[in-house]
This record gives sequence, C-alpha cells and structure tokens, in this order.
Amino acid sequence: MHSYPAWESSLRGTRVRLQRVRDARFFGGWTVDYNGRQIVVDTVHAQDLQEGDQFLIQMYGKEDKTMYSAVCTSLGRDWAKFDVQDSPRPFLVQEDVRLRLQLFAKLTHEGFTYEVDVMDVGPNGVGVCGPLDLQKGDTVELAVDTPSGQVDMVGKVRYCIDSGSPFCHRIGLQTEISDRLQKSWWKDLFRDVA
Repeated sequence: MHSYPAWESSLRGTRVRLQRVRDARFFGGWTVDYNGRQIVVDTVHAQDLQEGDQFLIQMYGKEDKTMYSAVCTSLGRDWAKFDVQDSPRPFLVQEDVRLRLQLFAKLTHEGFTYEVDVMDVGPNGVGVCGPLDLQKGDTVELAVDTPSGQVDMVGKVRYCIDSGSPFCHRIGLQTEISDRLQKSWWKDLFRDVA
C-alpha cells in the first residue's frame, strides 16, 4: 500500500516530463488528473507512446518536484494514462513551475498590438500563441488578463516556433513585471500549486 502526499491534487495543470525506459526518449505534457495511483497527461506525443511501456515521470510543482515509475495503460488522441508503480521520489531541479492556463493577452511589438492566447505561465515567463513571427531576443510588451486584474510586463523572446497555422506561432517569453501590485496578482496564479 502506497502512502500518497496531501498535495497531489495541487499538481494538476503543471508540467510533466516523461522518459520512456526502453529507449530513454523524452516527451512533454501537462497533468490533467493525478490521484497518487494514476496520472493522466495531456500530450501532443500520444501517438508516439504505446500501452505497456514503462516510464519515469517527473512532475514539476512550485515547491515539490517528484518522480515516479509508471506504466502506460491507455491512450487517446492527445492524452495518455499511466498507473503509478512506486512511491513518489523527490528530486532537485532548478526549473520553475509552469502552469497550463487559458488566459488572453495583448502583445505589442514595434508599435503594433496583437491579441494572443496565453498557453502556459511561470513565475518569470509566459508561453503564448499569436499571429506574428518574432526573432529570439526581440523585446515585447504583454498585458495579460488574470483573475485578479491586468498584469503588464515586458518580455524578451526566448523562442518563436511556427506551429503550422498562420494564426499561431508558439512564442516563449522571459518576462519582468515592474508594478508591485501586479507582481502579487501574478504570484496569485501559483498560490494553490505544491
């Protein structure tokens, strides 16, 4: 019988890294559901996985980063379900928590403003999907609508990937918020994450 941590539900919506044991290949995704015995992961790589494969799963919370051995038990078009095989093992990592959220924002670059979809957020970064092709190192302004209010930030482009759709380039931004109140609103997004 496993003993499961009380914070397990707070890992829902956080980033997950999967490593398949048979070939050491890595896959990424987001925790959809986790109850200590099973993990459901939303991943664009579901078609590359196979039921019965053994994985090491790393879950990235705000404070807690844990690793499990698990077996893939079922697959959908864009999700995979895993049965946990052992107790959680903490591990040290220097990566910030990232949450998958659906927020709207306005991105301004070179005097033009675009509506973008926020895909994921971290304490010091944002992933957005928008209709513009940016270069690494470009500086942008971003106004994100959060439940607490609009948070204005300056972002530096870390990457910009063409998603195959003319309306969506995946843009990773390293961000800085200067207003103290808005910084607290941003931190509120991570309040319930372990």
